Amino acid sequence: MAEPVPTEISFQEYLACTQISQEWASSYDTKNWDKLASIVAPEMHIDYRSVMGPEHLFPSMPATDYISMMKDPKKLGNPLVTTQHFLGTPSFARTSGAEITGTYQLRAHHLRFDVDGQGDDAKRRGRKVLASATGHAIIKHFYRKTEGEGEWKLAGLQPRVLYDEGDLKTLFEM
Repeated sequence: MAEPVPTEISFQEYLACTQISQEWASSYDTKNWDKLASIVAPEMHIDYRSVMGPEHLFPSMPATDYISMMKDPKKLGNPLVTTQHFLGTPSFARTSGAEITGTYQLRAHHLRFDVDGQGDDAKRRGRKVLASATGHAIIKHFYRKTEGEGEWKLAGLQPRVLYDEGDLKTLFEM
């Protein structure tokens, strides 16, 4: 008879998962794509339908494709777009011996700046803001323990937008 899979996670697993999610948010906000690459699994389940539309479900996307999608200049890679992703009140459930699902509250603020030659580009101060949008969501992060090293990685994500303030789509299309 197989051993039952515990539904609770250990404190070490909690720390690993919350650290991964914090690094995920930070990598988006700082446009640190190398950091993002270091925390993701080789294959990912990406479900951005709630944010980007019905064609954005990728049940098995290579990590390199996911990173390319996010750093695209038409998305977060645009140097005139800055973000801050806040994660809060996490809960976790073990879904298998090597998989955990974390659920967070998410507030993702986005600003689109003008190319006006004014202000401090590095600190985004004194620049004219062309558009602002904030997404309020519940996001699931899927974590998987790697074979061999036994290191936890981000294996997928699924935001569910509750509501938006502003027009995120227009912000990226300017």
